[in-house]
Amino acid sequence: MMGERAWEVSCQLTQGDGDSVATRERGRGLLDNGRFSVGDVVSGLCTYSVPDRGELRLTLNVEHTQLDCPFTVTEAGFCRAYLQPGDSGSFNIQRRTTPVSTGS
Repeated sequence: MMGERAWEVSCQLTQGDGDSVATRERGRGLLDNGRFSVGDVVSGLCTYSVPDRGELRLTLNVEHTQLDCPFTVTEAGFCRAYLQPGDSGSFNIQRRTTPVSTGS
């Protein structure tokens, strides 16, 4: 996460063993950044808010993970969203569904 002014991102993530992890990051100034690092995530819900005169870039590194990209923008192996002043909302984190092998 990298942005300007008082942005905020909060996530409630569920790990493979059923544990729940709550995370929260906030920006306060010019080009503040934050990071979450949680292992074995299977699902979750994240909310975000961007102040009226701010901006926020969210990047999810999905390379070498089993996570789907919740955003529409992808760049060089990264899953990325560019949020504009006044944006707020949520996105889901979800582990990819893998095809079941039927064997022969």
